[in-house]
Amino acid sequence: MQKATKPLLIVIGILQVVLWGVAPLLTSPWMADLHGITYPGEFVHFARYMGLCNLIWGLMLISIAFNPLKHSVVVTFSILFYIATIVLTALMMFWLGELSTGEWLWWLVMALCAVYAILLIIFYPREEKTAPTF
Repeated sequence: MQKATKPLLIVIGILQVVLWGVAPLLTSPWMADLHGITYPGEFVHFARYMGLCNLIWGLMLISIAFNPLKHSVVVTFSILFYIATIVLTALMMFWLGELSTGEWLWWLVMALCAVYAILLIIFYPREEKTAPTF
């Protein structure tokens, strides 16, 4: 079961870099205006910083994949990060009303974060236990 931890961390790291890292870094005021964002310049500034943070998080997941047992605290914080993302997105959708429940993007974010958190919990890095030899 622990052999799957390394490829899982690499795949999640790559998806983190591509979906939430590079995409916001490449945003522009024109793209924000196209989607009807009120202050496109401020949005782009914020989106690029969030993209950089997510890019670094994804690279961190890829780098710890080579020794996940030594860096299990990063896996723990990744689980907490994805659960917090689900909670915050749900709060913004249902309680604060800042995000539209009809937009598929927010549902995709919550679904991916749920899948990531569940898989990281299942494949959490643990020491391999071997049967005693006599």
